Amino acid sequence: MAIKPQILSAELSTVVQVFSTVGDLDNIQFAALFQQILTIMKDPINGAIRSISLNIPRKILFFTMDNLHIEINDNYITATVDPTFIAPKGPEFERQTP
Repeated sequence: MAIKPQILSAELSTVVQVFSTVGDLDNIQFAALFQQILTIMKDPINGAIRSISLNIPRKILFFTMDNLHIEINDNYITATVDPTFIAPKGPEFERQTP
């Protein structure tokens, strides 16, 4: 299973001015400007990262992995997957009745 990154949305909630050499900035206007830049740059960035691919094994031990979904929110990564158990086969795994 190959994962290809894609940016679906990007948001900037607040701007905090710690120090400025040009004077006070309008933080609300500055945040709005950066939000516009993020919105405009989403497609070019997706085009640039389109060639990146990460291969993830679909089968791990006795499980297959389906519906992998990865999100990055507030500097943490959330990954969800639907594992399906595959019962092992062979005489060593068959139930022995006494």
